[in-house]
Amino acid sequence: MRIKGIQGRLRVLTRKQLYNIHLATLDLLEHTGVKVRYGEALKLLDAAGANVDYKKQIVKIPRHLVREALMKTPSSIILAGRNSRNDLKLEDGKTYFGTLGTAPYVQDLETGKRRPATKKDVEDFARVADALENIHYFHTMANPSDVPLEICDLHRWEATLRNTAKHAMGGAVYKTENMPYLIRMCCAVIGDEEKLRKRPIISIIECPVSPLIYDTRGTHNIIEFSKRGLPIMIYSEPQAGASAPVTLAGTLVIVNAEVLSGITIVQLVNPGTPVIYASVATIMDMKAANIAFGSPETGLLSVATTQLARYYNVPNLCAGGRADSKIPDAQAGYEKARNALISALAGSNLNNMAGALESNLKVSFEQLIIDNEIVGTIKRVIEGIEVTDETLALEVIKKVGPGGLYLAEDHTLKYLKKEHYMPKIDDRRSYGAWEKTGAKNVAEVAKEKAKEILTTYQPEPLSKEIQKELASIIREAEKS
Repeated sequence: MRIKGIQGRLRVLTRKQLYNIHLATLDLLEHTGVKVRYGEALKLLDAAGANVDYKKQIVKIPRHLVREALMKTPSSIILAGRNSRNDLKLEDGKTYFGTLGTAPYVQDLETGKRRPATKKDVEDFARVADALENIHYFHTMANPSDVPLEICDLHRWEATLRNTAKHAMGGAVYKTENMPYLIRMCCAVIGDEEKLRKRPIISIIECPVSPLIYDTRGTHNIIEFSKRGLPIMIYSEPQAGASAPVTLAGTLVIVNAEVLSGITIVQLVNPGTPVIYASVATIMDMKAANIAFGSPETGLLSVATTQLARYYNVPNLCAGGRADSKIPDAQAGYEKARNALISALAGSNLNNMAGALESNLKVSFEQLIIDNEIVGTIKRVIEGIEVTDETLALEVIKKVGPGGLYLAEDHTLKYLKKEHYMPKIDDRRSYGAWEKTGAKNVAEVAKEKAKEILTTYQPEPLSKEIQKELASIIREAEKS
């Protein structure tokens, strides 16, 4: 018998509780509705049979429309990398970790000071993430402040597409006029729109405005990507006690209503479009009057929204491991490791976390390196324990006998790297050995590692012709 992997999956809700949340959500959508501030979406929902108040922009969605939309939503999705070896298949049982963005600030790698992000930061973060084996995709980590504001979104995508061959995700465009340029940039890299649909090298994250509002820009982006059959994340992020009820169950109703209404819009535009149930719901810290991504409640909500996504049989994304700590310190470590492990044990498909600090306002190269290590250890945990005749090692145990040593055995050499996680930056040496090499803490080691990658690593390049085309599209957008 071969048993491998964690047996069972972490749950915080029973099937009956999931059903109760589902019923409450349908009631909310049908009788209270959501506000949709985009005319094209209002007309679409009206034509499908929703109750639309154009003056108030309130849409009450009958439950049959929601059910039909869920039936049309794919249960398995491919998020493609520029190189196919980086492709991610989202389905039940597959868990991936990626970076987090789009932060306005960066912790400077040289000075350690907080400063506004630049386009070079986006490029450098993409390069470092591309080099890290436990970072599976790149969420555009920083929002450049040194480029024209009107097209900073296009600069962010251009820097990303040039510097990583992994799948890229992020908010689509901040100005709706930039959408055609973004599509052209992706087509320049992959070939054309049909190839982009078959191998989507980017996916977009669009956030309802909690509670229960779809604004003009986000809804426009959702519809434009839906028309092309490209993957969309409906990214609900309410704060319990502020933009959602203080109770976690009430917050889940808000999340579910926002995501299901978004899925309904997508499937009305283009049935079969890949949609990801995305939620980074958390709480408002009532003492600090601030968001609390590092809270244990964020972990609980991540498990619950993962369960809801499985209830509807659609892929999901959750908060993974985020931190409210301002620097790569012990607080950042335990906030991130706790919630990332919880999310992984729940089976969340995508976990946005790596490199982010300060409640997602700042990104750090050191923290990105540390998070790569955290994810590596989590991957080992969710692999579980393999039990076979060989791993039971009975013959080896008999051979070595009482008081023996297993270091020189062929069995040890064969299974060492399979069974034991080999850390990249953790220090397990004696105190004396650690002291002789500088007595560095983990943040100092991570800083050195980040500098090493930036000095020595080059991602798989785009051809010069494609790079010129991307630059040309940026110039054209800037002129217009």
